Amino acid sequence: MIIKKIIFKPFKFELKHKFSSSKNIINQREGIYVIAEDELGNNTVAEVSPLPGFSKETLEEAEKGLVLIIDKLLNKELTENNFLIENIYNELSLSNSVRFGIDQLILNLQIKRNPKFVQNNFNLVSKNKINVNSVVGIESKEVILNKVEKCFNEGFSTIKIKIGRKEFNEDLQIIESIQNIYSGKLKLRCDVNGAWTESEAIQNINSLNNFNLEYIEEPCSEISSNLNLTEISKNAIAIDESVSSTVVLKKLIEDNCFKFIVVKPMIVGSIFEILKLIKLAEEKNVNLIFSSAFESEVGRSILVLLSSLVRHNYAHGLAVSEVIKKEIYQNNFPVINGSIKFIIS
Repeated sequence: MIIKKIIFKPFKFELKHKFSSSKNIINQREGIYVIAEDELGNNTVAEVSPLPGFSKETLEEAEKGLVLIIDKLLNKELTENNFLIENIYNELSLSNSVRFGIDQLILNLQIKRNPKFVQNNFNLVSKNKINVNSVVGIESKEVILNKVEKCFNEGFSTIKIKIGRKEFNEDLQIIESIQNIYSGKLKLRCDVNGAWTESEAIQNINSLNNFNLEYIEEPCSEISSNLNLTEISKNAIAIDESVSSTVVLKKLIEDNCFKFIVVKPMIVGSIFEILKLIKLAEEKNVNLIFSSAFESEVGRSILVLLSSLVRHNYAHGLAVSEVIKKEIYQNNFPVINGSIKFIIS
């Protein structure tokens, strides 16, 4: 495959309302669309959009990386094994969001040329239904309960709520109310976004042991602290933000200390490396939960593909379009009754 043309352009969109976690507040997203055409006339678009507060690089730094790699890619022969692209990545020390975007670009073109590209090269077969969780940010108890009711009525069977307030008793009261209302009807995840110290987490998790949660996500910001919490928590401990690269992700899978690992590919980086690690996770009985970093529908499309390739049926964090004011491109993967239908065309 030879890429004959690559251009990029900025994009920006607003969220319907600000989304609050213990770590930051998000009310808009900015990024770059990368548009390419191969020698057969196949066209595709990919996304590069570092997430402020989570990604290590800024949007300006990502743009500089794009300029460098585009110059290296144009009119070069790319094999299905992508040896050339790996050499370029290593040479340029590109940021993870740029690696995500370029990998998406190449993968999209390879799939257009051969719809069975992923199956043939990674021995992974996609399923046509992906369960999705809804997410509720840090709000008042009344607002959260109203949103949970709305999500439940829309068909979501798994809901993640953001916790990590200064007053933990407020979080406890909300969790208790949700479980009293939806006991046995709803799977509940709690996401702390690393807001607790280890001593705070030990105390808080002892209280959370009274509830039946699917998992508690990123209680502390350090992997070692979260690992210690697995010894005292009756609920599974999942990690998210501390998974900062595919190197870290691989080691976590190999160590097999966490039952759930939440993966934000825009932050972790190489999609091709993630495809390899899906198979490793299967072998280790580790559940990879793919989660959006508030990408547009362009970036989310590759997350849908990745989510379709894992064998488990736990819900993934892909229900983002409901909080976006206006999609820039057509959303080909709407969430209906808490799930997404997926077919590689």
